[in-house]
Amino acid sequence: MTRVMRRRIAATAIVWVSLTIGSTSAEAGENGLYVGASYGREPSFFRRSDLNEALITAISETLTLDSTAIRKHSTTWSAAAGYRIGQNFAIEGSYLNLGRLQYRATGSVLVSDAPTATDVDLDMKSRGATLALVWTLPLWNSWGIDARAGAYRAKTSTQFVTTIGENVTPGSESVSSTSLLLGIGASCVVGEHWIVRLDYTHLSNVKESGLAASFDARAVTAGVAYQF
Repeated sequence: MTRVMRRRIAATAIVWVSLTIGSTSAEAGENGLYVGASYGREPSFFRRSDLNEALITAISETLTLDSTAIRKHSTTWSAAAGYRIGQNFAIEGSYLNLGRLQYRATGSVLVSDAPTATDVDLDMKSRGATLALVWTLPLWNSWGIDARAGAYRAKTSTQFVTTIGENVTPGSESVSSTSLLLGIGASCVVGEHWIVRLDYTHLSNVKESGLAASFDARAVTAGVAYQF
């Protein structure tokens, strides 16, 4: 077999593979319903300094904090369903869980001009529904990038216990708010129906009522989608 023939065979094989993958990508991009799920690391929201300032505002300007600690539990996850309109657009709704945050602070506050020991425990959760328009730009073969814009309808609940001297005050608060959702990601078509995704999501001004504060949340997730 001559070198020229080997080159022609190799070129033909490359073209055939490209067309095969490209046709698979096109199939996955046709109109239709899809479902998906994603999972990611703990979201970034509410820095400790933000919570310290909100606590001082909520209790008293005379509050002096001796120590504070913050812990985030569980991870971000979502379950989604959408409808794809051609290769470039989709409308997607999902249920998003941002996980749980615990905050603890100790210090003292002036009561009748006397410093009084103060202890605060706070446990916060945020979750809710999202609705977004997704724009996808196909790249080489089965790869693509996408951007999304929409809204997050969050229910953020907070349980707290505040101890000032001998007075212990437990309580709970919850608030619903609508936040702007923006995201960017990458996707890869695997087979005729499966899509693997990696996404970055930003949520703006999610309200929290325990400390009468608000926060921005950022999360990175990986997931899969199945298109029917």
